[in-house]
Amino acid sequence: MEIWQLQGFRAFARHRNFTAAAKEIHRTQPAVFQQVRALETELEKKLYENFQGQIRLTPDGEKLASFATSLLETIRSFHSEFTRGDATGRLAFAASENIILYLLPKVMEVFKERFGDVDLRVLNRKRLEIFRLINQGEIDFGITSCWQVPEHIDFYDCASFETVLITPPNHPLARKRRVTLKDIAACPLVLPERGSGTWTKVMRAFETEQLEAQVVLEAGCWEVIKRFVDGGLGVSIINSICLDSGASANIEVRRLSEYFENVRYGVAVRRGKYLSSLAREFILTLAPSFEQTAPQPAGRKPVRATIPRRASATA
Repeated sequence: MEIWQLQGFRAFARHRNFTAAAKEIHRTQPAVFQQVRALETELEKKLYENFQGQIRLTPDGEKLASFATSLLETIRSFHSEFTRGDATGRLAFAASENIILYLLPKVMEVFKERFGDVDLRVLNRKRLEIFRLINQGEIDFGITSCWQVPEHIDFYDCASFETVLITPPNHPLARKRRVTLKDIAACPLVLPERGSGTWTKVMRAFETEQLEAQVVLEAGCWEVIKRFVDGGLGVSIINSICLDSGASANIEVRRLSEYFENVRYGVAVRRGKYLSSLAREFILTLAPSFEQTAPQPAGRKPVRATIPRRASATA
């Protein structure tokens, strides 16, 4: 006796009709008929009869229908309780300051509305420290950019942002029809701190064009960079994630998609780690599409595979 057979018989007992039962459980009419016949064969009991054109259950059929309803309801309740239990308690993750400032506020607000009883712990850490915490099992996951992700880490792609040039409003580059890297290299540059993803990306682009950057300030916070650009210290190449939030700054923005690929942000998880339903719900809140980008060998594009969203009990 299998669960799927009991599901079929319960639907049949409810409708007294194989076609209606099949429609309820999303199977074919012959499949439901065979389920009921298989139960009769196994139990060696007649479960229903056709009396004057109407189907009615035998006493044994009534007993089995009651048993099936009770068992399937118990399974459904257990599944619901089990899932809820997984979605309560604690959730710990780490992210960089920029992600915490610009990407998480709205996500956290929505998540806390749905799971207000969750003990949510957020650590402000740099990329390498995030990967270390993931490896040591001290956090459930990390939120970072898809840049130099270690082999043992799975990356869930959640958001993409452009790399842009920001200048003071009255700067010559703000009025120039097409801005080149050579134009930017001729200006004082305000950049994120040395070794960061943006800093490395900019330096590599300049080296490729055999240009030398005139870096006048390295800062660890994009709000500081925006302020100094606003003050006329120089121009900057930054991630557009920081443009819509944080303190306002009087700056002009120019797209640089000709020279730089978009920056992808997502969730980093230790390969093989079980993701609780609570962790999955947070990722779904962060990115409704919830697509996984599996790490690939160098020189190959990541392969995307859609992960199932929310499971629902259908017993």
